[in-house]
Amino acid sequence: MKKIASGNNLGHHYGKLMWPSVDPYALSKYEVLLSQMGNLSGKRVLVVGCGNGIFVALLASRGALVKAIDIDAKPIQLTKDAALKAGLQIETENTSLEDYVSLHPYDFVVATDVIEHIKDDHAAIQHLQRHCEVNGRFILTVPAMSFLFGYHDELLGHYRRYSKKNLRVLLASHMKFELIRYFGFFLVPVALLTSRILRMPYPNVAEGKSWIARVVDRVVALILEVEKKLSPPLGTSLLVVGVNHGKQAGC
Repeated sequence: MKKIASGNNLGHHYGKLMWPSVDPYALSKYEVLLSQMGNLSGKRVLVVGCGNGIFVALLASRGALVKAIDIDAKPIQLTKDAALKAGLQIETENTSLEDYVSLHPYDFVVATDVIEHIKDDHAAIQHLQRHCEVNGRFILTVPAMSFLFGYHDELLGHYRRYSKKNLRVLLASHMKFELIRYFGFFLVPVALLTSRILRMPYPNVAEGKSWIARVVDRVVALILEVEKKLSPPLGTSLLVVGVNHGKQAGC
């Protein structure tokens, strides 16, 4: 399995967790977010939307006490499989954000590529906030730039993409921003061409097995290494880390 070197050694974590392939774009986003989260040992973390379970497992591998929820059964199973393979303890629950009842507030509430799937994103943020400890932190990612909305978004059931300005408006009454930045500047032309113009799915370099695919994978990883250190003016994603300055609304 390929490892991608990084300042926070996430390539090592991926190797330890035995992932069969690495998406350098997702890996780079995770590294930026984890670099902002600090020491996670013993921290209570709620992950809303399991995805493929990789970020959930990375959080747990750093000592976090993770509860992962998802409305769909498949991501829950993927997360359970990832936890079992890596020997990690991860609590899961097949439920929606709206229906989830927590027994305590969390130090971190994580929702990566989630709120764009929810029609009422204002209500979604309120639900996230009620699970977050006062002065706890939100970790959020969303797809960026409305002009990129295309086949990829329709395929995944997105209601919208965000600009930094309208995301600030959505979130400002709930949190104080520690980080709000674009990511994926060099992928904007790819997204525009494939999803908006050609109406095709995004290419998945992590699935490529040919030497060409491996070269493309590596080039993308090197470009993203630069992006991790800069804050570009545009990008295919927006990354947010914020401190809950509102009242935790109860569980």
